[in-house]
Amino acid sequence: MTPLPAATLVPPPSAPPTPTVTPLPAATLVPPPSAPPTPTADPLDAGLATVEIEVARGRFTAVVVDTPATRARGLSGREALAPSRAMWFDMGRAAPATFWMSGMRFPIDIVWVDAGLRVVHVTHEAPVPQDGVSSADLPRYTPGDVDVRYVLEINAGLASELGIEPGVLVTIRET
Repeated sequence: MTPLPAATLVPPPSAPPTPTVTPLPAATLVPPPSAPPTPTADPLDAGLATVEIEVARGRFTAVVVDTPATRARGLSGREALAPSRAMWFDMGRAAPATFWMSGMRFPIDIVWVDAGLRVVHVTHEAPVPQDGVSSADLPRYTPGDVDVRYVLEINAGLASELGIEPGVLVTIRET
């Protein structure tokens, strides 16, 4: 009889190698992009109506001032005006008009509009009054010899940028 070969210890079949797991960085929830925040209404506008104004390439949400008190106050005392905001002065009837910058803290363009809603004149970049200048010495702004029914005040430089000039029609929509 032939002896059997000596038993050889055979290791059990090896298990497949354990995969190395590299943890992924924790997920970060990123909110979807959103529209820029809408500027909040100025507290000075409380109780005043607004209208949408379209003129040339510009579109504005405008606060309507149509009483002697609200027209006299105008934009005075405000720190700024958002680019898409404006003030719409309704003078009540077509007549000569004179404006000044009393209490203003930022420069504006003044768009003078007749009763037919046509721009008749633009005062570009009316500056902020210098400190210490009395009200009596402030410059006065007018559209010349033309009667106006409405005046649109917007941030300085926008009239030129948007093509607002004499002859352009204004469209008003109630909000």
